[in-house]
Amino acid sequence: MAGNIHPRAALLDHGRSGGDFAAGPPPSTLAAQLVENISASTKSSRSDENSELKGFFAIIQRVKDDPALLKTPEERVENNHMLLYVYARVVLDGIRLDDPFLDWAHVRTEGIKAINFLKFTIKETPLVLKHKVNGQEFMFRGQEPLWVWLLPQLLRLLGHPQCIELTEGIEGFLQYLILTVAQTRGLWDLAPAIMLYLRTTLSRLLDYLQNLSIVPSSEGILRDLSLPPDFAVSRHLGDDLSRLNQLTYRVERMPQALQQCLSLGDALSYPLLSGDVAFDMVSSFSESVVWLLDALVDMRSFQKRYESVFPGSPLHIIQKTLQIVQALSNKKGVGVSLRNKAVTLLVLLCGEMASSPDNSPMLDSTDEETRRIYCVALAAITKACIGDRPLGRLAVSKLVDETSLLYPEMQSETDIWRTTQTLRQVTATPQPELLDNDLHPSKFQDEYVREAIEALSMTYKEPDVDPEDRTKRRKVLSTDHSAMSVLVNSIMESLGLSSEDDDNWANFEQQYL
Repeated sequence: MAGNIHPRAALLDHGRSGGDFAAGPPPSTLAAQLVENISASTKSSRSDENSELKGFFAIIQRVKDDPALLKTPEERVENNHMLLYVYARVVLDGIRLDDPFLDWAHVRTEGIKAINFLKFTIKETPLVLKHKVNGQEFMFRGQEPLWVWLLPQLLRLLGHPQCIELTEGIEGFLQYLILTVAQTRGLWDLAPAIMLYLRTTLSRLLDYLQNLSIVPSSEGILRDLSLPPDFAVSRHLGDDLSRLNQLTYRVERMPQALQQCLSLGDALSYPLLSGDVAFDMVSSFSESVVWLLDALVDMRSFQKRYESVFPGSPLHIIQKTLQIVQALSNKKGVGVSLRNKAVTLLVLLCGEMASSPDNSPMLDSTDEETRRIYCVALAAITKACIGDRPLGRLAVSKLVDETSLLYPEMQSETDIWRTTQTLRQVTATPQPELLDNDLHPSKFQDEYVREAIEALSMTYKEPDVDPEDRTKRRKVLSTDHSAMSVLVNSIMESLGLSSEDDDNWANFEQQYL
């Protein structure tokens, strides 16, 4: 697999293409300036910690004054490791989530800056992610690679009620981290460990939330939920397990746990959904699909369990399942059983939503996004059912028959009605050669739904002609026929022929023209 490297994955081992270093100011100098901006506000209750940071700031200043001090890619990696360490220590570690006097607006601003800084520095030297320290020059670092030390400091903020604005940025960072590993040959050996780290963290969350001894309450306080599981971290520490607590984080509120499940699910599905061919280079990125589908089932299960105190829509899980179904349908080498597993899950989720008294897309109060996702999902299900009768029977049972009983007066001429009827006709036995003209893609109102229906590549009946138009057409044809008879009679008289068959002008044409 590694023999044929796609151009986007064929980066140098230090993670930069050849011309990037010459463009603009040296990245390490820019990074040093960013870190310098936070040095003035650095405070610590311990003099040894202050001494460590002051020593690093002195090195940063020297590199800022003379960027040529960094002569090799290895020196750049070491320097950027130091920058990330200092920045995380000062900014991320400085966020005390239990501090009642914390300026949350300032925290959110600094959090966004920190995420951008991390991505910027990793982009310059991707190999910094696997960097390990030698000796005791870093007080809060051990034998673990940098990514193991860095992730808990971001993940503890993910989904926190006061840091909701950081959710998209942290999710984006996780996806960027995974993509960087896939695109950098020197980081491919990290792929199994990173995917295991994310999977076990999500598994721990799911197991905890499905524990029947936990009684849902409006307070939503969680106890003894430490992430990631010890074994996902200890494998990177060797014999030094004393630092285990420094590389984990705690989730203490239910809303944060629920959000972390969704966000980690998004990160784990990213290799499949992104479509980037770099992920095809390492098998570890494609081994989580079956597991992820099961995880989505668990997510929906605990979502329903806690909805009385923490209401949540199934829309995100349905949309994620739909994206997986679409990605699998476009990916070569995917087995039928895996595709059917994904489609079956989508059918069950859509059936559940359709029968919901609160979230059904058939309700007048339903928003357009819900209707759109539901209709596009039905189109994807219809496509999968073509030629698969067992799958078609399940889809019709859940999405046609049951919804017809619940909503017998479903408004016709709507996108939901048309997608439902399309599913009904495509799965009929025998399948009609032509679908009703009312189901033609041009009849659909929503652009995205129309495109999904067009992708089915079905053929449709010609539009029915209005009865009045038929009468008018007959009159025109009758008039045209009489005029033709007059012309034929005139010609026959000129030729001196018999006019016995003067009305049969077709025979005349065959004989004499």
